[in-house]
Amino acid sequence: MGSAARYRNENNHQGFGLAELMKLVRNHHGELEIASGDTLYTIDKTGRENYRKQGSWEWQGVIISCRLYLTCRLYLKGLRETPEHTENNEVNQILNIISWGGSTMANNTIRFPSGSLSSRAAAHPYRDAIGELLADDSVATVTVNLDGVEYLSKSFADESIGVLVRFCGYDTLIRKLRLVGGNRDVQKSIAEAIYIRQQEALAETV
Repeated sequence: MGSAARYRNENNHQGFGLAELMKLVRNHHGELEIASGDTLYTIDKTGRENYRKQGSWEWQGVIISCRLYLTCRLYLKGLRETPEHTENNEVNQILNIISWGGSTMANNTIRFPSGSLSSRAAAHPYRDAIGELLADDSVATVTVNLDGVEYLSKSFADESIGVLVRFCGYDTLIRKLRLVGGNRDVQKSIAEAIYIRQQEALAETV
């Protein structure tokens, strides 16, 4: 992972934490993100590894983010489906609703910075700005401009938009939010974040 990386395939560090975490993520079809040096290392739900160079600078610290999915069947309001099947259908539905094929609207538009967006801390200002517009009854549509965004981590997607399901409500978010620009993977990261937060909210009511 860049010149600052310390991980190799074998377990050559003093503890077993990272090696065991990677094994756990793979065994449970989870997702893992590790940012260190100048590189973001990821494992997706299929177990596929990916290295993405983040920039010319190198950071000596490490940020680790992971998400594990239950392998049991999901029961919600009498609907029984596997998490994978439910997610694919629901995420695509959400994406179809919030993806806006028209031109960028001048009013009530939040523009994400170009490049690769990764950290939760960097997402806070955008979450606050979007949340304020969503809570305003006089605002009918909140547009998020993703032009120039090459990569959007699950952490950034969740912190900038996903968490607003809890604060503003799923129905309000889906009704008002529209995404313009960006590639489909970037938009889908946001749809997945909304879906996961919606499922958490539904689970609390069961």
